[in-house]
Amino acid sequence: MGLGVYRPRHPERTAFYRLLDEHFSRYLQVHAERFEPRDGPLRPVVKRAVEAFLDCAWAPKPPAKAALPEERLLEAALSGV
Repeated sequence: MGLGVYRPRHPERTAFYRLLDEHFSRYLQVHAERFEPRDGPLRPVVKRAVEAFLDCAWAPKPPAKAALPEERLLEAALSGV
């Protein structure tokens, strides 16, 4: 099985990302007055999840590098394994 080419995703280019980025802070401001009487308090996990999603676009993690078989052999030879 061959390794595929890593294609980074760009959540900041999606309408969903832009919606949250532009309006979520205002939603947090008005939630207690407009939605809490009917729906109850906003669960803390909602804010954490949205913030994590918004942060993921600006702090991408590079993909893990898969070692090629010859690199593994060289590492083993150099480490004395």
